[in-house]
Amino acid sequence: MENPGGRWLLMVLIVVGICCSACCHHRPLRSEGKECRNGDLCVRSASVCNQAYDPPECHVPTEGTKCRADGDCGSDQGLVCNRADFRNAKCRVRGLAGAVCARNSDCRDGLYCHVRDSICEEPSLTAATPAPAPSGTWKDPQSGLMWQVNPTGARMTRTDAVLHCESLSLGGFNDWRLPTISQLRSLIRGCPATQKGGSCELTDSCLTASCWDVNLCGGCSNHGGPGSDGAYWPPELSGEVNEYWSSSDPDRGKNDSGWIVSFSSGGVLVCLVPPYAVAVRCVR
Repeated sequence: MENPGGRWLLMVLIVVGICCSACCHHRPLRSEGKECRNGDLCVRSASVCNQAYDPPECHVPTEGTKCRADGDCGSDQGLVCNRADFRNAKCRVRGLAGAVCARNSDCRDGLYCHVRDSICEEPSLTAATPAPAPSGTWKDPQSGLMWQVNPTGARMTRTDAVLHCESLSLGGFNDWRLPTISQLRSLIRGCPATQKGGSCELTDSCLTASCWDVNLCGGCSNHGGPGSDGAYWPPELSGEVNEYWSSSDPDRGKNDSGWIVSFSSGGVLVCLVPPYAVAVRCVR
C-alpha cells in the first residue's frame, strides 16, 4: 500500500532541491582567494570579486590592494581605486592635501586633484571666480584653451575636420580651429606619459617619427581614464571615446598622415590622412 506521507516528503525534497540548485547556479559562492566572475558571491561579507587579478579572485579590499576600478575596493571601507600610478593602481583612502591623485574623487571632500601636478590641493581662496564658459563650451583652467564640450559632426577626414572647425560658430565665437597635437595632448588626463609635460616627446616642436616612441607615447590601459566611460579627458567633456584629429603631421606639408590622440587609451598615434575618418573636437 502506497504511503501518502512518503510521497509528499519526496515532492518537498524535489522542489527544495530544484530551488537550491537554481539559486546556487545563479549566484555561486566563492571562497577567499578563489577565482570568481562578476555576479558571483564571495563567502566573506566584505570580500569582492576583484577584477584586477587575472583571472579575477575574491579578496577583502584593504589599503594597498591592487585594483582596476572603485568596485574592486568595496563599498564600505572608504577606499577608492587610485590610478595616479596607472600601471600599479591601488585601493587607497581618499587623500589629504599633498597626496598623489588622478581625479578629484581620489581626494578628501573639499580638495581637488591638481591635473598638472597630480596631487590633492585646496582650492585657492584668493583666486577670482572665473566667468562661466558659454553653453556648449568648456575652458580648461590649466591651458586657458576653450573646447567644445560635445563635438559636433560625425567622424570625418582631416581635410574636412579643418574646414569644419574653421566654419564652426559656437558660444558666440567664430575663431574655432582644429587643435595642434600639443593642444590636443593638453586634454589628456590620467595617463602621465602622454599628458602635457609627460615623457612622450611628440609635441608641436618635435613632430617627426623620430620623436615618437611606442613605450612612451603608446598610452595606458583601455578605458582607464577619469572621464565618462573611462575616457582619458576631463570629466567636464563628453563625446565619442575614440581617436581625435590634430592639425599636426609627421612630415610638414606632405599631408599624407597626421598625429591623433586616442582618448580610449591616452595614446598619441599616427593615422593616414586619406581616406580615414576620425572624430573631431574644435578649440579656440
